[in-house]
Amino acid sequence: MHTIDINSLVRQILSDLMPKAVESAQAAPVAVETPRISGRVVSLEELKKLGDVKRLIVPEKAVVTPAVRDEIRKRNIELVTEKEAASPKTEQFQVWLGLHLQKKEPKAAIDFLAKNYTLEKAAFECILRTVDAATEKLAASPQTLGVILSGYSALAICVANRQPILRAVLGVDAATLKTDARQIGANLLVIDPERSGPYKTQSLLKAFLANGVRKVPKFLLSR
Repeated sequence: MHTIDINSLVRQILSDLMPKAVESAQAAPVAVETPRISGRVVSLEELKKLGDVKRLIVPEKAVVTPAVRDEIRKRNIELVTEKEAASPKTEQFQVWLGLHLQKKEPKAAIDFLAKNYTLEKAAFECILRTVDAATEKLAASPQTLGVILSGYSALAICVANRQPILRAVLGVDAATLKTDARQIGANLLVIDPERSGPYKTQSLLKAFLANGVRKVPKFLLSR
């Protein structure tokens, strides 16, 4: 009867298995992370730094120069565009917009407000009703700033500042507006959009909304 040498048998089995294990490991595909370029412009220099890649992710609105496109075709690289995450809206406060006798909605101003803030808007034919609506909204929601667009800006300011809840400022220029709004803790902005024009109107909106809801100065609380 032959005696089995256990140690020799184990060594023989391991010897037979090792080449197969090495071969299997070499054949296993290695996951390669797809490179991503986050800049607004994709340059040839950046592409060359990536080395041998088969796929490249760039922002949806990135500028890809003709030279880069030629290089991508030459190297057979798949170009994938990726949508950029939308910037979060400012949620610390809301904006109420009253449009008084606006034959045509001021698209640039509305687009700016809707993009950056939670916007509620309403149209009116009477300036008194416009101010009343602003009063009701701001009284019910202290974390709301109001804007009235009207050709009757002087009348709107006069009527608004007779309401205890409203502290209205007139949009003349951005620098003056910031100072005036801070001095009285303004919560309502009145702009004549025809006089200001689209660009200035948006500039005034930015200046007024930049610091959010302002505290009422102490000396005004007792008035």
